[in-house]
Amino acid sequence: MEPRQTLLDHITLQEQLQVADAFELWTGTDSDDGSRFTVSILSAGSGRADEIGGRVAAASALVHPALLRTVEHGFEGEALVLAASVPAGFGPLPDGQLSQERAWTLLSQIIDALDYAHALGFPHGRLGPASLLANRADEVRLVNHGLWVQPNLTPHASPQQEDAREPTVADDIYALGALAFEWLTGETWHPNGSFPQPSSISPTVQATVLAMLSAAPYDRPRNVAEIRALLSNELGNAVELAPISASAPIRQPAIQTNGAASEPVPAALVPTEGRTVSLGLALGMFAVLLAAVALVIFLPGESDAPPPAIVVRPAAPEPTPGAPQAPAAPTPAPMEVARLEALRNEANEAAQALLRVLVELEDAGALSWAHDDYDRITRESEEGDALFRDDDVAGALDVYTRLREEAATIYDTRFDVAERNKASGRAAFDAGDFEQAIRHLALAQQIDAGDAANADLLDRATGLEDVLNLLAGGNALEASGQLEDALFEYEKAQALDAQWPAATEAIARVSTAITDRNFAARMSEGFAAIERREFSAARAAFESARSVKPDSAEVQDGLSQAAFAERMVELNDLDATAREHAAAENWDAVRATYEAMLALDPSLVLATEGRESAIERQQLEADITRYLQSPLLLTAEAEYTQAKRLVGKASRLAAKGGRLSAQIIELSTQLTQARIPVNLEVRSDNLTELTVASVGALGRITSRELELYPGVYTIVGKRRGYKDVSARVTLLAGSDPEPVFVSCSEKI
Repeated sequence: MEPRQTLLDHITLQEQLQVADAFELWTGTDSDDGSRFTVSILSAGSGRADEIGGRVAAASALVHPALLRTVEHGFEGEALVLAASVPAGFGPLPDGQLSQERAWTLLSQIIDALDYAHALGFPHGRLGPASLLANRADEVRLVNHGLWVQPNLTPHASPQQEDAREPTVADDIYALGALAFEWLTGETWHPNGSFPQPSSISPTVQATVLAMLSAAPYDRPRNVAEIRALLSNELGNAVELAPISASAPIRQPAIQTNGAASEPVPAALVPTEGRTVSLGLALGMFAVLLAAVALVIFLPGESDAPPPAIVVRPAAPEPTPGAPQAPAAPTPAPMEVARLEALRNEANEAAQALLRVLVELEDAGALSWAHDDYDRITRESEEGDALFRDDDVAGALDVYTRLREEAATIYDTRFDVAERNKASGRAAFDAGDFEQAIRHLALAQQIDAGDAANADLLDRATGLEDVLNLLAGGNALEASGQLEDALFEYEKAQALDAQWPAATEAIARVSTAITDRNFAARMSEGFAAIERREFSAARAAFESARSVKPDSAEVQDGLSQAAFAERMVELNDLDATAREHAAAENWDAVRATYEAMLALDPSLVLATEGRESAIERQQLEADITRYLQSPLLLTAEAEYTQAKRLVGKASRLAAKGGRLSAQIIELSTQLTQARIPVNLEVRSDNLTELTVASVGALGRITSRELELYPGVYTIVGKRRGYKDVSARVTLLAGSDPEPVFVSCSEKI
């Protein structure tokens, strides 16, 4: 792909961010409204276009503020194109070393987004600078979640991805470690690398990042929640310490087994709760953690298979003598199990329905016009997730159902919100408040993108500031008497917005002032030119006055006086010029001269007859020139007869020694030669049947002399079992043509 190339009919490529064997990442802009995109281009030759398209479509169900979803996809030739919209102000991440506080600001947002996506079973697969965007406030957005191409040979890819394995959470953790290493040290990570020493980075951060960059996946932290707990204490200056979790690996998406759903897809990620510990216990846990990480890093390992897990569990409490023992829980009956499974299925469907409505709200721009309600519903959906995990399935179902209805109600009001913002935007626009107009109209357009009238008004509001500035400049110039400059400023304002009334009124006002000032001067110039017999200058002055006041009767009177005075002078001069051109047989000039006379006085009979005579001579000369330039035309009987008539007609008009007389002699000579045969020798192999078109058959010959009139002839040769051949011969009058050899020699 090339810069400025248009994909998906409206996205223009701008800057290439990343390229691999079968993958390209670009920035792009919408050729219609200028909105920005990241554009991923995957060669279909990899054979995985359908698979990747399916993965991206599945990942589009992720609803998280930091995840930019693919909004459009299609094919360009054999390449799969995926476009994700980019919010205003977002661009590539900063390069080089960052402060620890800023590095954590970026890393914590990436961790939150990955924690959410990993919980739903969606590893990123290609995490790196090319898949991250940030704005000036260091807000981060991830793109192309789930779009991975193997083998992944980017600097942030784990060794497993280099071996073309399917990406996992462990691969995202490795890439996250490579990003952390780069931002904390300013250096690119290389296998077996280490932090530069001495370093201001704490040992805990160094050990954690190096553990994330372990070659074997089982040596890395199990999930990003553990990384958050470790790094936030150091980089984020957190008060509480949280050890690496010993919990099971992250949960995968709900899997249907025999028609029963094990767990619903959460409507939002449940935040990981930390455990508050005393400072002494935290320091002790920190020392144990350092020892454990050191063992992970420095102990050798030959394969990716995890070693036997060592699980430390707290000892069971000793039973208190004499204390009553809790009765064992009763075994659920089959019907109870069936009801519970049915309720779980219903809760799962309700959660998925809620998620779908949230996605529709996001697509409708609800994050702008219903941000608080959207956030509230997202937060409250966590309550349903918590109830479901606590086996209160009925409670979770009620929460999911209630929130879906609330979200649907909000979604149904989107067009009412759009109409209110359109009205507010129009009022602000008419009042010249372009900032408020843009804010309201842009929000309405985000909701109702198909409203062409609102889109047009938004485009006008975007340029309204420039219009108002130009009008202010024009007013200042007009007040100082610089009318032309003021008019120029007003016209520029009108060019930006032809419907803005103040610009139209200002143009009319200044134009009138310029008209009144210039009209008298132009008329005076015209009458002065008549006195000097400078009629062209007089007409120019009057026409200039007409451009100032087109409907003025004074202009027409001045033009009439100039025309009458000039006509009497020019007619005599033109008549003399026409006679000179006729003597020189320059009939184009004769005709032009008489037409100039008719332009002065259409009723002049002399000029009318002279023009008709010139036209007749022009046509006669053109007809004779046609035969002189193409003598082969005379081979046709009709053309020959017409040429003879032309000679007779021209002979009656030609002046002795003139150009026409010479043309008559030349054409007469060509007419004579056109009836003199030309000798042509035709040769063959005595095996080929020859025929001369329009003449006759020659049969099988070795050589024959033909007498033919000048012209173009085609000789055709035929022979059984051989391809037919033909030869085209042009015979010019008085020429001595070379012999022509025609024979069939190529077998069929």
